[in-house]
Amino acid sequence: MERTLDEWMTFIAQRQKHSLPRLLALLRKDMEQKFTEKMLARGYNDFKMGHIVLLVNIDPDGTINNELARLAKITKQGMNKVVKILESAGYIYTEPHQTDKRAILLKLTDKGKQKRLDLYHCHVEIRKEYEEVVGQDDIDHMLRTLRKLLGYHEDQI
Repeated sequence: MERTLDEWMTFIAQRQKHSLPRLLALLRKDMEQKFTEKMLARGYNDFKMGHIVLLVNIDPDGTINNELARLAKITKQGMNKVVKILESAGYIYTEPHQTDKRAILLKLTDKGKQKRLDLYHCHVEIRKEYEEVVGQDDIDHMLRTLRKLLGYHEDQI
């Protein structure tokens, strides 16, 4: 016997609570809230989650704009918008690439380095909060699983 459309909706609704997309979305929202609260408490009134993806992907010696867009998995246009915001706020600066005249090298200012350091400390605090709930082994296992799902080797993330 086939299910009716309404029966399918009931079936799906019962399983939705534990679906991977829903759980990942809820965890992401929880982490965003924790990061925002912790960064605001550190005095970063201009904090935006979208800034993290760029700040954490800038190498100590700088990163080329196109490479940063690739690492951050955002469009070049989206990256350029965030770069302008971060540059005007004094977190990063740009300089011409020495060998590729089309490329721009992005570097962290001292203010940007401090923000990145504060982001790292927030990350450590949040991880500890999660470890208190499920334990370090479960967090480590979750991270290994996520890396596998994303198709990366452990040393690439």
